[in-house]
Amino acid sequence: MKNDDNLKPLTVSVATGKAMLGIGQTKLFQLLDAEDGLESILIGRKRLILLSSIYAFIERQRAAQHARQAERHPANENPA
Repeated sequence: MKNDDNLKPLTVSVATGKAMLGIGQTKLFQLLDAEDGLESILIGRKRLILLSSIYAFIERQRAAQHARQAERHPANENPA
């Protein structure tokens, strides 16, 4: 038998995706339906969320938040 201890998951269940993001099912499915939201696949009737899309979504959200903060609080430029 092969040793599968080093395998890393590529997908997570809807329940795990909700827990990872700390959101409810309605919001999760909104993100799955959004153009720049989360990606998923169906295997039979089971929906699996691509783990890479969760990480990419979080990075997009962080970048957008940093951009909004930079707009609100521009660096003080003191002319000499």
